[in-house]
Amino acid sequence: MFKFSIWQGFLLAGCLLMTFSSSAQTSAKASIRDLNTATFPILSFYLDVHNGEGAFIHGLQASDIKIIEDDQPIPALDFSELRPGVMLTVVLNPGASFTIRNSQGYSRYDSVLEALVNWSRIRLGSTIDDLSITVTNGPERTHISNPFELFYTLSNYQVDAQTAQPGLDSLFRAVEITSDPVPRIGMERNILFITSPMEGDLSFNIQNLLSQAHQKNIHIFIWIITPQSTSDEKSADNLSELANQTGGTVFTFTGNESIPNLETYLEPQRSLYWVSYQSKLKSGGKHQILAEINPGALTVQTEPVEFEINLQPPNPVFIAPKLKIERKLAQKENQIFSNKPAELLPNSHKLQILVDFPDGRARNITHSALYVDGRLAVENQEAPFDQFIWDLSRYNQSGQHLLQVEVTDSLGLTGKTIETPVIITVDQPSTFYLANLKPYLPIIVAMVVIIGGAIGLLALILGGKIQPKSPFRTRSRMGSEKSQRAIGQSASIKNDHETTSKPTTGWTQRRLGSERQAVPLANAYLTRISEEETTAAVFPIVTDELTIGSDPNQALLVLDDPSIEAFHARLVRLPDSSYRIIDEASIAGTWVNFVPISKAGVILNHADLIYFGKIGFRFTLREPPQLTKPVIVFEGSK
Repeated sequence: MFKFSIWQGFLLAGCLLMTFSSSAQTSAKASIRDLNTATFPILSFYLDVHNGEGAFIHGLQASDIKIIEDDQPIPALDFSELRPGVMLTVVLNPGASFTIRNSQGYSRYDSVLEALVNWSRIRLGSTIDDLSITVTNGPERTHISNPFELFYTLSNYQVDAQTAQPGLDSLFRAVEITSDPVPRIGMERNILFITSPMEGDLSFNIQNLLSQAHQKNIHIFIWIITPQSTSDEKSADNLSELANQTGGTVFTFTGNESIPNLETYLEPQRSLYWVSYQSKLKSGGKHQILAEINPGALTVQTEPVEFEINLQPPNPVFIAPKLKIERKLAQKENQIFSNKPAELLPNSHKLQILVDFPDGRARNITHSALYVDGRLAVENQEAPFDQFIWDLSRYNQSGQHLLQVEVTDSLGLTGKTIETPVIITVDQPSTFYLANLKPYLPIIVAMVVIIGGAIGLLALILGGKIQPKSPFRTRSRMGSEKSQRAIGQSASIKNDHETTSKPTTGWTQRRLGSERQAVPLANAYLTRISEEETTAAVFPIVTDELTIGSDPNQALLVLDDPSIEAFHARLVRLPDSSYRIIDEASIAGTWVNFVPISKAGVILNHADLIYFGKIGFRFTLREPPQLTKPVIVFEGSK
């Protein structure tokens, strides 16, 4: 039984020791404040770490901290200890209790003032704090660095017990002063509210003060100077709520207590750590971080801090894309005499894009690719990522092609341009070359001589220039028959040549016809009017609705000019094959033949002049209507 009691004692002592150790560890506190996401993906924040006694823990290293972002541990990128000082506003809210004197003749106000002066002596020579003082219906000084200047302000101030009426106006003013920009980043904001007891329910005003204090993370410490016998419990509870919810404390002075040293409030707040890390986020929305600090055997974890970040894929757009590319023969006039294949120019076309970031967070592009008709044409795996050289050498037939660019940024987010149609027109080279006939030249010459001689002989006989004699009638007849046979053979050779050439001609026509069918049939055209360009740009209208504007996401015909709206106008083909132009409430307007159009739009005629803002086009139809010739009838002809 005795042994059991000993073991029980050891067990109880061990439990108490573990409880004390656990309490000592968990009493330490750490908090994250002023999280900065503006420099994403580099995020930074300030870290406060205090031990169980409320003292700031100095000397931490980057290896002592671990950042946890959405349950993913991330090491600190930068970690440093700062000492920016504090911002303090002292508020005097005097009342009748300030004038109560003790047996030595010192008033409560004298005791408070003496405590503040003693604190200022301790801080003599230090200028890292930002100090202000305001008195209800009295003097005020703001944002000074010398502690003694606070009390120079009060040198001529005397509390009048008859007129002093304590209220919360001076505290509202102190919140306003303390909300001013801090001289150094990281400074904590504090208010010391020294007041006489107030009467009544202060709940409404206290809630307003709490709301304003929380916005700027202001700590409010309250000293209530009260008679020993009287105190309004309701107002005292309201003030205690204000102090507790802002991270401050309440001290009640009845004349016998030791007034607290301000350093116990301020010194733990003068230091803090600045931490930055490389975020691993790949999507926008709401996220959270917390910090885990392990200085030795102590483990402290902050409360999670939620934040929201706007991340959107990059938005690439083509810069002034060329809507029509013409491939022409390099030496068209000499092509028929050459045995080399026809050369078409240009062989390539340069495209350029502009990458915009809708979330406002510019970042590097790591990959870009150009797709033509859904197939990869050009890929950039290194800079420059905004340029593409499109190979045109394989396009030997006219047709329309759809271009699209895809880019990937450093976060792995991918964005694409809209599909942009580009028409390629190709000049068809001749398929017949004289050089190809060189091996057969002797045979061709012989045939030409024989056929020419036969035709000449036949012409002489028919013209009576040659008269066969009777002794040789039979021979002549035979010669005539031979000539006729020769002529027939010549005609046969000619017909055979014509017969063999016809299939080639027909095949060529069919091939050309198929190539013409590859070109999309445009019912109308818009021809750019510009004095700066030697060749007018022609835009074929191949859709039933053509949108015009400066935004590639909204317009098919993109015009880069300040007078053009993002979505400026529409050109609509009607069921009767006519076209109506409609303005989309643009500022610069849409003009037809120098007349602004209404909201309903107007029907266009062949050769009408259209202006979208300052950009002009000539509208033409592929099959314009036939103009009726005027008939002049003279009166005398009837």
